[in-house]
Order: sequence, then C-alpha cells, then structure tokens
Amino acid sequence: MNPTGTVLQQRNRGLLTLGQVARATVAATGSYVVASALDSSAIPIFAPITALMVVQPSAYATFGVAIQRIAATIGGVLLAAAIVTVLGINWWSFGLAVLLALLIARRLPFATGGQMQLPVAVVFVVAVGGTAWSADLMRIVDVVIGGAAGLIALSLPPPRLPLARSQQAQDDCATALAVQLRAMATQVGAGPVVNGEGRYPFLSTSRDLRRNLLAITDADEQVEQGRRFNPRASRHVAECAALARRSRWLSAISLQVRALAGVLDRLYAPADSQAALDRKDAGALLMGCADLFEVAYRSGEAAAQPQADALTGQVRTCATRLATGEEVAEILDSMGVLGRVHMISGLCVGDPVHGEALAEDGDPDGREQADRG
Repeated sequence: MNPTGTVLQQRNRGLLTLGQVARATVAATGSYVVASALDSSAIPIFAPITALMVVQPSAYATFGVAIQRIAATIGGVLLAAAIVTVLGINWWSFGLAVLLALLIARRLPFATGGQMQLPVAVVFVVAVGGTAWSADLMRIVDVVIGGAAGLIALSLPPPRLPLARSQQAQDDCATALAVQLRAMATQVGAGPVVNGEGRYPFLSTSRDLRRNLLAITDADEQVEQGRRFNPRASRHVAECAALARRSRWLSAISLQVRALAGVLDRLYAPADSQAALDRKDAGALLMGCADLFEVAYRSGEAAAQPQADALTGQVRTCATRLATGEEVAEILDSMGVLGRVHMISGLCVGDPVHGEALAEDGDPDGREQADRG
C-alpha cells in the first residue's frame, strides 16, 4: 500500500501508554482554551473532542487520524448546514441528512472511525438546530484547532518507540513455538491418537500460532510508525533492524512448525500408521528441534551450531535407514518430516540455503501445507 493510502487508513488504537494520556489531556485542554478565545459566544466542543480522538501512540498515526477526522468533520458540517438551510429541520430532513452522510462516508478511503466521523458531525449539527453559517464555520475552525493541538502535543516530547512491546511479542511467540515443538515430540512419541477426535491435540495449538504472529506484526507496525516524524528514532536504527530480522525469522520457523504439525498428524495419528520413520525417532528429532531453537533464540547462531550439527547427524542417520526401505509412498512422507526438521535447523544457524532465504521471503509451500493441516 502506498504511503498516502496507509496514512488514511490509520485507526484509533486506544490509550496504550500514560504518556499518551498526558498528551491527550494537554491537547484537549489547549484546544479548548484556543477555541474559546476565538469565539466566546459558542461552546467549543469540536476542538477538544477532535484533540482527544486524534492523539495516538505515534506522530504518524496521529497525523493520519487527524486528516481523517478533520476532512470528515468538515464534510459533515457543510452537508448538514446545507440541508438545514434548504429543507429546515424535521424528522425526514434529519433522516435524509444521515442517509446522505453514510453514503458519502462509505466511499471515503478512511478507516472506520474516520468514515463514521462524517455522519456524527451531521447528526450533531442538525440536532443542535438551525444556526448561521458563521457558527458552522467556527465548528470547522474548532476541528482544525483540535487536530493541530493533537499534532503539537506529540512533540512535547516525542513518544518513545514501543520496542519493549515488540520484544515481548517476539518472546511470547518463541515460547509458544518451543512449547509446540515439545508437545509434538511428546505426543507423536507416545503413540497413535486414542481419543474420539482422531487428531493430535498439537494440531489445534499449531493453528493458535497465528495469533502470536499477528501480535508480532501489530507490534512491528507500531514500531515502524513510531519511527516516522520522530527525532528519537535515529538512536534505535540498529535495534529496529534487528527486531525486523528476528520477526521474519520467527515467521519462517512458525510456518515450518505449522506445516510439520499437519504432516505428523497425518502420518502418526492413525492406529494403523505405516510411517517409515519410527515415531520414537520422530519424537527425538522434534525434541532436538525444540532445544536447538531455544538456544538459537536466546544465544544466537554461534551458540546453536553444535546442536544444529548434532541434529543434522540425526537427520542423516534416519535418512539412511529410510533409504533401505521398499514402500516408496511411506518413505517419501517420512522424508518430508526430515526435510522440515532440516529446514528448521538451517533457520536456527543461518544456513544460506535453508535459513536466510526462508527467513527473508517466507515459505509459500510451508504456509500452504500448514493451512491444509
């Protein structure tokens, strides 16, 4: 999406920090004082309301919400003033004004909050009764004052980047991945599924990994937006780049784990499983994956290299055993398990073939298999 489209789609994220609460308070109070000084004959309600709505965790998001609120409110005020002037105020002119406002709003390239601001402004203007165009003009001025106050408040001082939030999302995802790998190892090694569903429990928890990835994406988006128009961002360039790389890395591993869950359930859940790879060997490989991943996440590639080498040795041993089999279909399915384990190993140590390429671009085949699983 282009920058213009992105800024017009900014949504209100709520009050995430105490700093945002303080900035919203300053913006609302300051806009009320300024609007009152410009027109003492009217209640300057639009200015503080706009200020409260536009102040977001980052300057970029605040700018986007401010544009939406100001543009929609101006349109709503002008539409309502025109209808009141031409048709007067009664139930059907009120309904017509709301209908037109909603029809116009749904065509605006704004987030939902920005779209709804237009009919809200129409309802407010019509509900307070017929007023002079000068009063409607002041309402527009009030909105501009509120938006400007919100932007000014974001620079006193600029908000910190939410790096801790992004790091926490990554930690939660890493924990979930390690738990998932160990659950897969334990459940596959324990035997076929004996419950009524006929599916391993790890299959549902594998799908839950999506939530962790969405949390990482949302946190990374806040960091990226926080960097724009923020003089503090120059201090954290390297840290932001490292967080972005790790997010891609976790995403690639998550795709492999989810794909692996589907394959394992299909191979080992049935009581009459004919998988060429012994379930005990599969469980040992998965447990090795979990140990390797945790070391790589906590201590880096160099610290994980010895365990990656050991896991590669296990994969080769299993592959050699499979090569002596005669049932081609069962061998190929089991080789798929070994391939996924080998890819996860490569990701953990930055292997140029299996690691960096997958972490950078993702794995469409893995994503597709995971979704089917």
